[in-house]
Amino acid sequence: MLINKLSKQDFITVIAPSSNLTAKNKEDIDKSVIACQKLGLKVKISKHAYSVVSDISEKIEDLEIAFKDKETKAILCAKGGAFCKYLIDKIDYQIIKENPKIFGGVSDATFLLNSIYAKTGLITFHMSDFKHLYMQEYNINCLKEMFIDNNLKINSNTQWRTLKPGLGRGTLIGGNLTCLTMLSETDYFPKDKKIILFLEEVQSASSKKGIIQNIDKLKQKNIFDKVKGLLIADYTNDSNIKFEDIIINELSEYNFPIVKCHDFGHNKINCILPIGSKVTLDGFKSKLIIEEDIFK
Repeated sequence: MLINKLSKQDFITVIAPSSNLTAKNKEDIDKSVIACQKLGLKVKISKHAYSVVSDISEKIEDLEIAFKDKETKAILCAKGGAFCKYLIDKIDYQIIKENPKIFGGVSDATFLLNSIYAKTGLITFHMSDFKHLYMQEYNINCLKEMFIDNNLKINSNTQWRTLKPGLGRGTLIGGNLTCLTMLSETDYFPKDKKIILFLEEVQSASSKKGIIQNIDKLKQKNIFDKVKGLLIADYTNDSNIKFEDIIINELSEYNFPIVKCHDFGHNKINCILPIGSKVTLDGFKSKLIIEEDIFK
């Protein structure tokens, strides 16, 4: 399912399907609006984004209105939180299928990004949330290059490093490990038989013990039997625990390539990773290659 790329004067709609925006977020949101305007884009903030209550019906309404809105060409999640898991079985996926648009987010949006792809075939985008979009020129450049220039090359901001060499091809699936593990216990996890998986984690969502338990759950679901390559970012924590040390130890029985980077996850830097696209993970050259057209 090909998507329209962005052009000047197109609208982005910002929704808050996870934590609602607060007055404290307004300065960051306004600065990201300005950053988009400098690219010639316009921005709408959804009706309930600043709501004082976390109401499922309001969040579903904002999401579905954004997809049905003819002016809106892209929908970006405002920020993370812990609410998207309550939305996935309330969404009318037919609305999304009939109105394909760019849809992007990070963190808790892992639930929506993967569920929407699984239920509609629409490629979604793991990328900076709108709140942090302006904070790094890299984030803005990634948005411009992929969504406006239609440049599907993933340009790294840091040095990517191979942990286990090899070459893997499959459908790109991933996001936050805890969210993805919870999703694997539902009917909303993608059914692709060959997967390039990408993972990140944060201490506030999972301890080191929790990471190991999540990996074990994915093993029990036979997810890693489908994995043909693994891209990992950081485990954001205050104990200097390295995500790669846990991953290498827990996945030692698998032979797929593993590559490490710092370019996505719970920080202010996020490259754009198209969930549902056909990709190659090159564990010899430490890079991810998108192998198909995404935009019309």
